[in-house]
Amino acid sequence: MSTMSQFLGGGVKSVQRGTATLSSFTGGSFGVQTVTVTISSVDPAKSFLLMSTRAVRTGSNSDSPTLYLVEGVLTSATVVTFRREVSSETAGLQSVAWQVVEYV
Repeated sequence: MSTMSQFLGGGVKSVQRGTATLSSFTGGSFGVQTVTVTISSVDPAKSFLLMSTRAVRTGSNSDSPTLYLVEGVLTSATVVTFRREVSSETAGLQSVAWQVVEYV
């Protein structure tokens, strides 16, 4: 059986953690809302992003799970970007807890 350290090539080099907030959307049209986080430099080829989200329910269709989808991407060695599609139905505050793990 493989262990996590074998999969990651010997171990974890660094872990960076934080939170980000996609603020309440007050516009009435569709669009994309993004927030970027600056991190210490990592090797993107040896790093991955873990994230979880928490949202405030708003709008008449607030039971639809697609309204709460947030995409997180390690966009460069020093930037993580979170984005969501927004409309009048996705007006709620959305917080993201994230970790960037870099392995050896």
